[in-house]
Amino acid sequence: MRSEIAGYKVPRSLWFVDEVKRSPAGKPDYRWAKEQTEARPADDVHAGHVTSGG
Repeated sequence: MRSEIAGYKVPRSLWFVDEVKRSPAGKPDYRWAKEQTEARPADDVHAGHVTSGG
């Protein structure tokens, strides 16, 4: 992926979730997403994510 886009745009990690909470306007709720990632125990974070390889 780094050969196609700038390094700062490559995500450090990805989490797969069943659904993403959305605002009334239909946009992703970034505050909810941040709370979800901060609430995960460290073991869950490392066991359930995929690194970008960089």
